[in-house]
Amino acid sequence: MDNLTELNPEREFLMQPSCQEAYRVCVKYESQLVTEDDKRWIRVLGCLLFYAHKDGARVYLANSIMCVRDDLATLIKLGRLIEQNVILPCEFFFSLFPS
Repeated sequence: MDNLTELNPEREFLMQPSCQEAYRVCVKYESQLVTEDDKRWIRVLGCLLFYAHKDGARVYLANSIMCVRDDLATLIKLGRLIEQNVILPCEFFFSLFPS
C-alpha cells in the first residue's frame, strides 16, 4: 500500500463515526471533571478509541461508551477497570522483560 491508502490508527478512527461520537463524549466529560484520577480514566477511554490495536476492539469500546454515555460514574469505572486490568499489567510485564 502506498502512504495515501495505508490505514493507520488515525485513519481507521476517522472511518468510524460511532468511534468519533464516543470520543466526543469522553472529551466533553473530561473537561467537566475535577479530580485528576477521574480525568485520567476518561482519557484512557479516549486514547483507546484512537489507538486501539484492532478495529473490532475500537468499535466494541465505542459501543460500550455510547451505551452508558449519560452515566458519568459508570464511564469513570470503565476507564479505571481498563487501566487496572489491561494497562497496568502490560506495564508490569514490560518492566520484567525490558527489550
